[in-house]
Amino acid sequence: MTGICWGISGSLAETKAREESIETKIETERMACVLDGLKAIANRVVEGENLLYALSGKLKKSLTALQSLAGNDTELSVEAAKELDASVQLVKSIKQVIETDICNANGFLTKKSGVVFRKIEKEIKNV
Repeated sequence: MTGICWGISGSLAETKAREESIETKIETERMACVLDGLKAIANRVVEGENLLYALSGKLKKSLTALQSLAGNDTELSVEAAKELDASVQLVKSIKQVIETDICNANGFLTKKSGVVFRKIEKEIKNV
């Protein structure tokens, strides 16, 4: 009789261990997905940082050029007007990068941020 009780107890323990093992595997897979999402978000943040760095460098050059073109005249030269326009475009791009949400309310990476970043990268090559 004791052997039967031990056999049943052993069988129940084995079943419980298998269930725990399966739950652990499921959680491990779920966490792997979460980690992949966090890596993607971290990469997008780095993209944004690099984009802001490039924009600020171009803006600094543009403002320096604009200051050198500034004169005592009341009218802007064509060259100064173009440089001023470029500076304004760069400031708008910086604002757009800063205001773009990288994650949505659920913590998932947004496609919009990638689209906006790519668009601005293309635009600043022409500025």
